[in-house]
Amino acid sequence: MFFYTSLIILSSFVCKQVSAYTFIGCTDTFNFKPQPNDTAVHYAGGTSSGCASYCATFDKAYFYNQYNTGKCYCSNASPKPSQYTYSSSELGGCEGDNYEIYAMKDPIKSAKLEGCFASITTTTQYSSNNVKSVESCFSSCPTSKSILFFPNSDTNSFDCKCDSNSIIDTSNGGMATCGQYTWFAYSRTSQSPNKRSNEKRRFPKQIAFNKDEEEENCEEESAK
Repeated sequence: MFFYTSLIILSSFVCKQVSAYTFIGCTDTFNFKPQPNDTAVHYAGGTSSGCASYCATFDKAYFYNQYNTGKCYCSNASPKPSQYTYSSSELGGCEGDNYEIYAMKDPIKSAKLEGCFASITTTTQYSSNNVKSVESCFSSCPTSKSILFFPNSDTNSFDCKCDSNSIIDTSNGGMATCGQYTWFAYSRTSQSPNKRSNEKRRFPKQIAFNKDEEEENCEEESAK
């Protein structure tokens, strides 16, 4: 079953490698304090790629990157709902001296952030309003094509939903700046290009998650 919505998110058909890290939110200098087992501060030039390259040598699950100062921390500390602050847009990114938070291990790193939304409707495979961490939400959705989490500081837990479809109904809310009390929507899809192409023609106002389509295009380009 497919859902109508007021927005299209279509990934560009550009050949690119799957990222080794995935954006999961922002925190600020008040809410983020390096933990005893975190690496000492490293100055990575403010780029997420520089911070990721540095932290990959320490086998940590997350890194916290501060764009303004270039500070980079590698950590196994998963962000708590109360630590979240608002991003710079509905597609992620952090403002000022806030820290970008990225996941470097599965089940999160292979998923793709499609955007943040005020409300969503799913044909739910799994749903909980009392998940303690982002990775617990993703672990609860091992075969789902869509994974969504909602940082809820009122309960100090995450709401979590998984969907077997790669199309989510957002007609009641539309996109919203990523942060507390918004749904972070991620894709993990496996549909064939022909089927996906037909769906986009039939339902022009859907959110379509197209990660696999990009990868298949990459394979076709490599074969030429």
